[in-house]
Amino acid sequence: MSTLPPAPILPPAPTDAPTLPPSVLASSLRHMASDAALAPLTSRLRHGKPIHIGVLGASVAADGGCLEQKYARCMTPRFQREGMWVHALRVINQSWPHAEHKLYNGAVDATPAQQFRQCMHGLLPPSPHLIFLEFGSMARFLNLVQTELLVRQLLSLPSAPALVFFTVREFCATAHLAWKMKHTPHKEEPDLPADKGPHARAEHAFESLCEQYDLTCLSYYHAFAPLYLQRAANFTRADVAADCLHPTTGRFGTAYARAIVRHWIGRAAASVRLAPGRHQHQRRELPPPAMEGTRALLQSGKLHPGSARCFAFRSVESASSGKARSRARVEQMRWGSAHCGTGEWMGQCVHSRPSCPVSRSVGAAPASSVRHGWFACDYALVFNRTSGEYVRGKRTDGVVALRPGATIEFGVAVEAWRPLRRKEPLEAGRDAANLPRACATLHYLTSYERQGRAAVSCFGSCRCDPFVLDAHSRPSRGGRRVSITAERGVELSVSNDPSRPSEGASSTSIHRRSTGEASCYMRLRLLNETSSGGHHFKLQMLTVTLAGCSRG
Repeated sequence: MSTLPPAPILPPAPTDAPTLPPSVLASSLRHMASDAALAPLTSRLRHGKPIHIGVLGASVAADGGCLEQKYARCMTPRFQREGMWVHALRVINQSWPHAEHKLYNGAVDATPAQQFRQCMHGLLPPSPHLIFLEFGSMARFLNLVQTELLVRQLLSLPSAPALVFFTVREFCATAHLAWKMKHTPHKEEPDLPADKGPHARAEHAFESLCEQYDLTCLSYYHAFAPLYLQRAANFTRADVAADCLHPTTGRFGTAYARAIVRHWIGRAAASVRLAPGRHQHQRRELPPPAMEGTRALLQSGKLHPGSARCFAFRSVESASSGKARSRARVEQMRWGSAHCGTGEWMGQCVHSRPSCPVSRSVGAAPASSVRHGWFACDYALVFNRTSGEYVRGKRTDGVVALRPGATIEFGVAVEAWRPLRRKEPLEAGRDAANLPRACATLHYLTSYERQGRAAVSCFGSCRCDPFVLDAHSRPSRGGRRVSITAERGVELSVSNDPSRPSEGASSTSIHRRSTGEASCYMRLRLLNETSSGGHHFKLQMLTVTLAGCSRG
């Protein structure tokens, strides 16, 4: 049997930032996965096989970059520096060359870990061998039990991926204001204590998961906290993270993040040399849960299914053009738009499907130019109070409404219900508890200002309890003013009388019903009432599972 050559020495590091001392790099590696845990990955590298790298996370992960996802948010990292994931792929390709090494960045801005559980397959490569997870930036909004469930799902994939947590924290107590403040050495922001707050709790939880499941944990905070707190040269807030959170806002932040990931690859290279003689491709048996809440949820039998059909709201034109988006493997939602009444009842509706006021070529538009109805927008709309214009923000898919009365309808594909429908309607109240159910989860943007309220109802072959969805998220006193993707589950029950809408909902449809699998419809109508003074509402995704909605 021929002897395989040892793994090559890593290529020289970039020289666009100060070289990090070994002690800093050592501090960044909070937990190193064992050789056995890395074996499925390292044996592929040793035997010259290609690997697929996936990324899940929020804005920090999106800033890590990507290469072949045209128009995706990760293709435009801040300040156009090579992101840490692109750098990781380049280092791996130079050390273990293969033309089929791939990187797919599924990060979504302002999205905590729990919202990836149902649609992770659409945001990862088909067979990921290495997955980077960045959830620390969303620490204030994390559901840690759901985060552990996501980890268990990822480890159960047939490709047996290696998981690497790359965690950032807020360095100062006013991180939400720091980006707007001019940094001077005479006015430092109050630092956050290392062992308190949601970011510290989240990172501690991640480290407990790394120990329980034999994963790798990398920490941007622990690497630099001692030098940062000492105000050491090249490690001030301006150097590490000017907004106290995102490495890309620091003078050397992107390079420092690359160095941390590169250091881990160097440590993993030793595992490549020790990889099994035969290529292994098997899943590990999962240990018991690390968190009591996870254990209780698994034992209760009420766990929401982790797999779902996932639909993205975006323009039909962009989907049909074949241009890749960050959610290219998520299904396209078909939807219709109109302008209806703004009060309790819809009244008469006028079909209306305007275009987004900003685009790749249009950076700003006056508020008066916004039309009635819902429109697909590839960018965030940011209102400039000084100019009275909507300006183009970060790239993010979704459909938007800004004027009360805007109404959107879309079909919910519950094809498993079709054989369950009866020829005659059930008597009112009879067998209601035994009717098949599904959970349709709306993913929408919440923010601290100018957000609106929408009335949600159902009609067609399903029913739901009508309710009002408020996208205004009031910050606590002194709390962070941020925009976050939220989710709301809507429990659907099959209706054997499609002509009868849910109580309080109109059966009038503005959407041309398809002849395909969807005959259950949902409607959102922007109301005139508001708790923020504005009416901005952005709908991003819908996920559908064939089970009742879970609170877990």
